[in-house]
Amino acid sequence: MAYGGPLLGTLGAIGCAGVGMVTDNPFWYALATTGFLLNLFNLLPISPLDGGRIIGVISPKLWIIGLLGAVGLFYLTWSPIIALIIIMGSLQIYRSSKRSAVEKARYYAVTPGKRIGMGLAFLALLAVTSFGMLAMQVPLDNFQQQGAAVQQTSEDYRSQVRIR
Repeated sequence: MAYGGPLLGTLGAIGCAGVGMVTDNPFWYALATTGFLLNLFNLLPISPLDGGRIIGVISPKLWIIGLLGAVGLFYLTWSPIIALIIIMGSLQIYRSSKRSAVEKARYYAVTPGKRIGMGLAFLALLAVTSFGMLAMQVPLDNFQQQGAAVQQTSEDYRSQVRIR
């Protein structure tokens, strides 16, 4: 279930990138970048995000790595949303550690094949969203450079008009 949201969001971002390539309209590239970014953020391996739920199937111990990554991200951004996710993720880790061994075994009863499959699917989606973010930077940078050139030409024209 947790994989569905990021998968469909990434497919939507890919669709926006495709429309951007056909129309060469920077709006679609920006929309695709936003979609990739949101899905990449949602794949952080910390609960309550979808990435945390996916990673929980592989091993709930990986939440600690996700929590450390979120703390590092918070240090870089000072985002209150990330702080909230850290608090919620910490509570999830704490509650999970208090469960009995029987509850843990029942809740995380997943075959090794499914764990490997979810891990590979998680990594594939992470790779696609990361690549999508990088790929969208090229057309957006080109658009930004074109805008700067137009602005410079406009300023040159205005300065020439003032001189006359």
